[in-house]
Amino acid sequence: MSKELLNKTGSILSVRLSLSLVKQFLSFAFGIILARLLTPQEFGIIALVNMVVSYVDGFTNFGLNNAIVQAPEIKKEQIDTVFSLDLFLSIFFCAVTYMMSGIIGEWFHSENVSSVMKWMSLYYLVTAFYYMPHTILRRNVEFKLISIIEVLQTLFTYSISVFLAYLGYSYWSIAYPAIIVPALFALYLSYATGWYPKLSLSKDMSSIYTFGVWGFFRSQIGLLVSKVDQFIIGKYLGVENLGIYSKSFNFTNQIMTGLAMPISGVCFSTFSRISEDRQAVNKLLMRAMTILSLLCFPVFLGIAALHSEIIIVLFGENWTNAIVPMQILSLACVAKSLTGLTESANIALGMYRLQTILNLLLLLFFAVSCFIYINHGTVFICFLFLLYSILSCLGNILLLIKNKICTFKDFIIAVWCPLLGACLMYFLVEYLSSVYFIAGDSLTELLILVSSGALFYLLWTIFFLKIKIINIRFAI
Repeated sequence: MSKELLNKTGSILSVRLSLSLVKQFLSFAFGIILARLLTPQEFGIIALVNMVVSYVDGFTNFGLNNAIVQAPEIKKEQIDTVFSLDLFLSIFFCAVTYMMSGIIGEWFHSENVSSVMKWMSLYYLVTAFYYMPHTILRRNVEFKLISIIEVLQTLFTYSISVFLAYLGYSYWSIAYPAIIVPALFALYLSYATGWYPKLSLSKDMSSIYTFGVWGFFRSQIGLLVSKVDQFIIGKYLGVENLGIYSKSFNFTNQIMTGLAMPISGVCFSTFSRISEDRQAVNKLLMRAMTILSLLCFPVFLGIAALHSEIIIVLFGENWTNAIVPMQILSLACVAKSLTGLTESANIALGMYRLQTILNLLLLLFFAVSCFIYINHGTVFICFLFLLYSILSCLGNILLLIKNKICTFKDFIIAVWCPLLGACLMYFLVEYLSSVYFIAGDSLTELLILVSSGALFYLLWTIFFLKIKIINIRFAI
């Protein structure tokens, strides 16, 4: 059973990663166009609204969807009960958000935030019908269909946003498709899974609630970590500074999510099914960690090396204040790229309580630090996020070691070669940029630098894979 799942997971990962790269390319290309059409202030308004809506949305489900994925067996009545709870809470929070929109706008000193908040209150209702069929696909390990849907959803969302931004709809060009597109795909997901909304109340929910409550606290901690810095910057440093910070954060975080989350999501489902076979878990974890390292390390160290060129060439002069934040946050993503995978392993193997406590302690450290040092500006908040990301990654790995899932040596073996190659690539690109491409303000120069770094890392990866094959043959 474990061997079959490992083989299936490997084939799914290849498809998931391929389609995820397509999705990231679309996000990247359309994101550049939107940055040219909209201002940092307009991005700041959307960032404030998304900060509130995405956080409150976590209260509508209480982590029960992940409990459905993780449970060894599940009944239809349990699925309908989770949906019923989700729908009831979504209606409640939709009404509360709409009524509180004026107060939220006054808090952030922006009437525009208030008007967008009223529209985005519909998001809770849409996700109530979207999440459940999506969860069923995750439980059935149907990640190929999920990936196709995500690519199409990204294409439609950004196409509408660019079209509306071109017509002069300002921040509404992002707000309108954020509701319309998920609503349409919720209908398709319901048809694809054969699941249709039904209100129900099952009494056999104790295990689902137990896992879900811990999952809820953990997800709220994750949301707070991702939003507390934006909340503090938006409140004390203003909408423009928030727009600059959120653009840098979203640029790096979207790439990280696109590369790391597909692997973490697939592995979580597999970890849950093979949790009793620790040897199989270790094998999958180390394999996934090596793949993540090979993909993520060069990307984010490359962004760190070319941060100024990326901002000036792709986003324009209006975003020059985002140059330093972009570099620091891309370095944070090097550590953060492994956090999702290691956390998935800990949760799937039953260590969700310890993982939640660890996340809470790190959240307290990050939030308190942001409040204390907000007067030092946006760049210092970026450094705090870098420190938080490193501590989070190390904490998750120590949990795995404590529970004898892997050793520190296993971790080093999995990541040392990709990390060393990515670091060498970073210094090479930095050298070429400072010596031969001092201006760094043309697309041609940026492409040459990217190609040079990519070629070096490709040759390094080929050398690394040959060394691994030689070692395996020698061991045999």
